[in-house]
Amino acid sequence: MTDATDGDGRPRGFRQRVDAILHSRFMPFWLVLVSFLENSILLFPMEPLFIPVMAARRKQAFFLAALLTLGCVLGAGATYLAAAWLFDSVVEPLMYATHVFAEYKAVQADIRDNGFWAMFLIGVTPVPFQLGTVAAGVAGMPVGEFLLAVVLSRGLRYNAEAALVYFIGAKAQHFIEKYEVEIAVGSTALFVTLFGGGWLIAHVF
Repeated sequence: MTDATDGDGRPRGFRQRVDAILHSRFMPFWLVLVSFLENSILLFPMEPLFIPVMAARRKQAFFLAALLTLGCVLGAGATYLAAAWLFDSVVEPLMYATHVFAEYKAVQADIRDNGFWAMFLIGVTPVPFQLGTVAAGVAGMPVGEFLLAVVLSRGLRYNAEAALVYFIGAKAQHFIEKYEVEIAVGSTALFVTLFGGGWLIAHVF
């Protein structure tokens, strides 16, 4: 009997079906939907699906990054609301079922103590993004602050991937997978430098 799943634990053929959808003429809609799912209910990264789409449409790479950011904001907002309203009855049992509750508790403490910066760092690092959005919803993190952290962090991540695809093409996927942590740290350092420089210019000079 053949194995019914691929190396990521997903049903065999799942990747091929989604890949075909993302290359269809309805690609913008489907890309937003895939990003929404990745940032709400799916616990595995979808880069192996949408980076090839970026590679195939290199001139549109940054437009595709914008679509991914839009889907992410919608998914993050849905998860935030679900956590705020349905944590005990729906979200908490799901986290126990998927064995991520202990990791969630650590993220929750970080969100409670550091707010915006904790949410921002979760958005650019390999930490499951949903844990941050759930923790933010439960903690009652201000919506504006939450959305700003989501847009900046995930927009930075997706646009960094788009830039790699634009300049190095199909090899970007392997590069991103190999240096994911380094890219996250470098992107965060760049953002902090620009943000800090802008603050100094505005308040000191």
